[in-house]
Amino acid sequence: SLNMIPSLQNMVEFATKAYIYNSMWIKINQGYLQGGQALDAIKDVISSYADASERFDEALKKFRGAATFSTENFRDILSMMIGG
Repeated sequence: SLNMIPSLQNMVEFATKAYIYNSMWIKINQGYLQGGQALDAIKDVISSYADASERFDEALKKFRGAATFSTENFRDILSMMIGG
């Protein structure tokens, strides 16, 4: 069903933000402390991703209906979403 597309889009967005937050937060803080670099703008953006893991979990709960689709139907829906 096409109503699951927003949930999938949210999952992709939140998974990406969670990855960025988890892989960059400590590095940016270390860079700021070690080099005294002005990283405030980047730090603020990455800081805003702190709840991305929880938001991913929420989107995943809404997306669970996807398991009822056959592999072929699910592939078609994903292909439609990425313009393929």
